[in-house]
Order: sequence, then structure tokens, then C-alpha cells
Amino acid sequence: MRLIYLIIIILLLPFTSEAGKITGKITSEKGEPVEFATIYARGLNNTATSNERGEYEFFITLKGSYTLVVQSIGYKIFEKNIQITDENLVLNIKLETEFYMLEAVTISASDKDPAYSIIEKAQAKRKYYLREELKSSQCRIYTKGLQRMTKRPTSMFGQNITLDTGIVYLSESISDVSFKQTKQYSEKMISSRVSGNNRGFSFNQASDAWVNLYENINGQEMTQRGVVSPIASNAMAYYRYRLVGTSKEKDNIIHKIQLIPKRSNAPAYAGFIYIIDGSWRIYSAEIYLRKEVMEFVDSAAVQQNYVPQKINDTTEIWVPSSQKIIFYFKVLGFEGNGYYNHFFSNYNLQPNFPKKHFKSIAFTVEKDANKRDDKYWEELRPLPLSIEEKKDYKRRDSLQIVKESKPYQDSVDQHRNKFRPLQILFGYNYSHGYSKTRFSIPGLFGLFQYNTVEGYAINFAPTFRKTYQSRRFFTLEPTVRYGFSNQKWQGKLASTFYFNPQKNGFFNVEGGQFIEQFSRQNSITPFQNTFYTLLDKQNFLKIYEKAYGRFAFAHDITPGIRFAAVTEYAERRELQNTSLDYQWRDVGGREFTPNIPITLAETPTLSTNSTSLTIGGTMTFNFGAKYAIYPDRKFTIDSKYPTIRLSYRKGLKTAGSQVDYDFINLNITDDYNLGVLGKLSLEVEAGKFLNTSAMSFIDYRHFLGNQTLFYRKDSGSFQLLDYYSHSTNDQYIKAHFSQNFGGFITNSIPLLKKIKPNLVMNGNYLYTPKTESYFEGGIGLETIFVSVYYFRSWDTFLPQNQGLRLGFIF
Repeated sequence: MRLIYLIIIILLLPFTSEAGKITGKITSEKGEPVEFATIYARGLNNTATSNERGEYEFFITLKGSYTLVVQSIGYKIFEKNIQITDENLVLNIKLETEFYMLEAVTISASDKDPAYSIIEKAQAKRKYYLREELKSSQCRIYTKGLQRMTKRPTSMFGQNITLDTGIVYLSESISDVSFKQTKQYSEKMISSRVSGNNRGFSFNQASDAWVNLYENINGQEMTQRGVVSPIASNAMAYYRYRLVGTSKEKDNIIHKIQLIPKRSNAPAYAGFIYIIDGSWRIYSAEIYLRKEVMEFVDSAAVQQNYVPQKINDTTEIWVPSSQKIIFYFKVLGFEGNGYYNHFFSNYNLQPNFPKKHFKSIAFTVEKDANKRDDKYWEELRPLPLSIEEKKDYKRRDSLQIVKESKPYQDSVDQHRNKFRPLQILFGYNYSHGYSKTRFSIPGLFGLFQYNTVEGYAINFAPTFRKTYQSRRFFTLEPTVRYGFSNQKWQGKLASTFYFNPQKNGFFNVEGGQFIEQFSRQNSITPFQNTFYTLLDKQNFLKIYEKAYGRFAFAHDITPGIRFAAVTEYAERRELQNTSLDYQWRDVGGREFTPNIPITLAETPTLSTNSTSLTIGGTMTFNFGAKYAIYPDRKFTIDSKYPTIRLSYRKGLKTAGSQVDYDFINLNITDDYNLGVLGKLSLEVEAGKFLNTSAMSFIDYRHFLGNQTLFYRKDSGSFQLLDYYSHSTNDQYIKAHFSQNFGGFITNSIPLLKKIKPNLVMNGNYLYTPKTESYFEGGIGLETIFVSVYYFRSWDTFLPQNQGLRLGFIF
């Protein structure tokens, strides 16, 4: 039936939409075009907006008499009675400048500006308008996003930058969105257009578009911390207010109030907010964020409007009609700007939602959303395209066929694949666009390594990737390694097939003879170990040799539940140090340690030489998660509940295997957005070996320690814990927290606010029956490129260690 309705609607469009097409140009008294003016007809629920040349198009589908209304910030409301017939109507509109008059009031030095009283009344009504006045609603949202590059570097880290200046992204979308004031939403994108890609889908998500000033904290679309609303319950701590003046718009008195942040780096808007007298609701806003408040862009501005809509014959409320976000950025040699326009129409303010309307799939894109033609967009687009946008659509769409041809892609590949000297250090990528294949060769930074077992080693690991339709892909990763001191060759081959993007399904096959660290996750990177071995005479890397075959599989079972499994058969052999007399810098009194972890050295009965057959599985539960479903992929948007992972690993004493053990663990993680206080991340994990009949030290539960100056970014890691010092085959519990305050504190410190670092506090805890309680706490400053942290640790409640840790973007 839905298909039949859709066919009927498409067939009727030519006979309905054109009957009431109104076009024209909106100008000021001086003849200047008025951009972003809102156009609507009283009693109808659709709106339109003027473009940068003041041009507009507005559709009324039924014949009759209507009152056309045009409103724009800074101008008086325009109203005109019009008659809709079969003929299109051309109506040019001239708006009169609105003068906000400040009444003559005697104010003493101790009196507050009258704006404070108005804001206090708006604060008192904020929660009502946010949660109580409108319990639920449905509307249609048109979104247009444009990003342009005005300046770019020619290369970065040895890689060519092929991105052109000018418009780099232009997209339009139309979505039907449902809201409930319990923060539930559901969005279906019914139309999508991406300039130069008629098979692509827009990344616009209309349900997250509105900067809701009725929320205490909003603006997360523009800054990570969020911004305090000018009518938030605690707004007086962040703003000063000044009443600019008052005007009358028909039956409403509008107060124009200037917003002045108390500090230049406070998470607060500057600009103007317009409040309706009596109802104390927001009429419109012109606000912007300064560079000091932004993390990733230089500045941003927001302009938004509300319009009245009737719930019934006697009740009228004001709802969002349009919003424009403009931003400017400058980072790493890239400069540019862009904007996002959002237009709200077709309101249903008393919807009757089905019981399971708000489910885990919060955002979906219809399969044929990108198949709409130009006529469709011309009829439904609420504002005309600008000249720049028209040119970009025409140029990119006409070039798409050319760009998809083999000769064109071969010419692009020839330029992109041209070798440059810096690629010797950072690696070389060869791409063939037409066949969607890519081949990568590592640079010197990843090719040469050093450790006391192999001496100097060459680790050559090229990768091959083939991408198929529907975002499926296949990778092949051969690795060949040679140690010059122990004179041993190692090799392995891994392949992965990502076969189901909708359910994140893949399988991986891997095998060969290769070196492996004792920890299942790498305790230390090869670069860090090379650095410390040659320059500080500390060989932290502990490795063994493994001849193995491995198979892994993962797939989403249902939204919110994922299953992963792995099985491995391996022969594991000890390796000895063969290069103990070589270093770049000798450190007196320090000797290299044997190639066995400290715990294994204290327990010599735990032999590394063994054969093992293991199986394992992990169930991941992400209850309450919201998902975005595209025709060719799926994303997790957010979740109000923690993520739970239950894992089991079994050593099977069969087929020559010498291990027999059972291990189970439970991991819980969650993130909390604390508004202007930043973000809190928590992780708790508990595990136990249920059976330890036969196992090697390799099979223990190892924890990610750190004895280097380099900060560990791995989830669940420690910063001062010695490698393998707390490894266990018993039970354990560990916990981690990280509080990123953003610029909440540092933006108030003169020496720091210019570089805009984030203040971070960390805590890590570990308990095992043998080593008992270990705790470490740290504080640090994070920037985009470099981060610095100070940590201190306690073992069994006694001070143990302290030190600095440095983090780098690379």
C-alpha cells in the first residue's frame, strides 16, 4: 500500500504543487537583497526561505485566499493577502527596517539593565516550553550543507593532497522527523542529493540539527563541551545582558537583548536574542561563538527563527521554522568555511505514534532516496539554489560520468601515485581508482626495528585492499621479517573479508610463523622498544615464536547484540637474546634483562614451549543504542546505557594441545556528557580463571602496563604499571576513569587559553589476590598535537612511582 501511495503522490505532484507557486525577490528599503527571510502562509504548516540574493519560492497546493507572511531579523513583519489560482504568482517584497525603541526609564548606577528582568521571566518558562507545552510532534526538515576549501597545502606527511579548493561538499536532504519530549526521536531520510555523486547518500542528520536554546546546554554540533544557553537556569553566571530596544510585531511585543559573555573564553554565545513579551518565549536569535570557545573551527554563527502554528482553533504555539549555521576553519594549512541550512515544515503537533515507533533504529535512509530528479528538488526545495551551488551541481554532475571512466581515473592515479622523497619515510600508497584497489608499502619508520632477540630486524608488511559494491572489501596483508642477529626469517599472511556492512560482519584468516609478545595485546610498540633499547639500555619487549593458524569471525545478531568468535592452533617456542653488546648509548650500571617477563622469571615452572588449541567468544550488549541505517552501512549514534562485553576463552587439551584452562571476564564501559564540565569515561572489568589444569604463562591475563615516557592511549591501560608485574591466572578486578574537562578550567588561565588545552584527570585501579591493590592517578593537558601528563602510583596503599607521560598525534 505504501508503494501505491507513493506512486499516487508522484503522479499528482505536477498537478498540485505548481498551482500555487509564488516566486519573487525580498529586498530592504535600500534595494539590498534580504537573505534568510522566512516566508509562510497563516494557517498552513510549510515555510520557505530566501537565498543570498533574496530570491524565494513558496508553494501553496490548494486554491483560495491566504495571508502571506515574511519575517526576518532586523525588519518589520510583512503581511499581504494573496489569491491562489492556477497561475503562478510573482511577488517582489520590500521589507521595512525594524527600529527597537528603548523606553525612557531612569536607571540608577545600582539598578540592573531591564534585560535581566526579561531574561529571568524567560528562564522561568524555559522548562515548560522544553518539556511540557508540546509533548510530541512530527515535521519535515530540509537540510542543505555546503563546505568549501579556500586554501590547502600541496602535501602532508609525504602524501599528495589532491583535494581541490572551492566547494568540496554540497548536499541536500529531506527527512520526516518525529520527536517526543522525552528526548526520543525517529528520522527517515526520504530524499538525498550529493553533488557529483548520484549514488551517494547525504550525511545530513536533521534530528540533530536544531540548536535548542531551551536546553540548558546546547551547541554540541559546534563545540565538544557544549554552550550554556542565554536562558539556562545558571545563565547569569556566564552572561551580561543589555536591552537594545522593543518593537511591536502585530499583536506581539518583541524585546531585543544583547548577549555579552562575562569572559571571552566562557562557553557562552555573543549576539542577540529576541523574546516575546508576556509569553516570554524565544522569537528569534542571532548568536555566534568566538574562536576562544571553539576547538576545531575558528568561529561559528547561528541564526534561527520561530513561527506560530495552531494546535487547534484556540491554541497557538511557536515552533522552529529555519536555522542557518555558518562556520570558518583554519587548521594544518587548510582554510575554508561552510554552512548548514535547516527548514522545518509540515508540522503535526498532535501525532499518534505507534507503540514501537521510537525503536533502536533512530535514523534510516530510504533505498531510493538518491534517485530523485531535478524537477522533484525544484518543487520541494524551500529556497532557491545560489549561483555558486547551481554551478557546482552542474559541473560535478556532468563530470561524474567522466570521472568514473577508466581513462580519467587512470590519469588521476598517475598524478596521485607519483613518488615523492618523503614517502621513503612515511610509506607509499599505490591506488587504482577504476578497479577500486589499493596497495601500500611501509616507509622506513615502520620497516626497521631493533630488539635484543633479533638485533636489527626488517619488518616488511605491505597491504592490498579491494573494495566492492555496497562497501564490502577484502584485504590481504603478507608480512616478512628477518632478524640480522639471530639470522631467522619469519613470515605470516592475514586476509580479511568484510562481507556485511549492514551488520558489521567479517571473517579473518591468518597463519604463519612469527614473533609475538607475551601479552595478547602488545605491551609496547616496536618503535618505543627500539628507542629505549638503543638509547636507554632497557629491553622491555619480551617475545616468543609462534607457528600458528587462526580464524576469527564477528557479526551483529540483532541491533545492540554482537557476537565474535576466534579459534587458534599454535606451537609456541622460547627465544633467547642474541644481541646484548650493542647500544647507541651506554648507561652505567644497567644491563639488559633476559627475554622472559618478570613474573615468568620468578616462576620457572611456567614454560613457554607448548602447543595450544584455544577457542573463544565475546558477546557485546549495547542496550538502548541508537543506530543510523543507510542502504549500504550502519552506524551507532549513541546509547544511554553502558556497553557490556562478556568473554570466554577455553584451552582444549586435544589434537596435540598441551593446555587445559577456562577463563571468563566481564567488561563494562560508559561515557557521560557533563555539559560544560566535559566528558567522563568509565570502565570496569572483572575476570576469573575457572580452571587452570594446564597452561603456559602466555595464557595468563596480562594487563597493559607502561614503563616508557610515551602515554598509552589504549582503552583499559595503565601508565606506571611495570610490564607483566601483575599478570595473573586467578581472579582480578580493574577499573579506569578519565574526566576530560575540555576548556572548563584552562580557558580561564591566561598562559593556557591561547593554545586551548583540555584538562584531563585519570585514575586506574587493579586488584589480584597475589599483588593486592594497585592504584595510579594522573592529571594532564591535552592539545591537538602534543599532550603532557603527570602520574603517581600506590601499591598496597604505599607510594610506589611517579613520572611524566607525553602523547603525540602520530
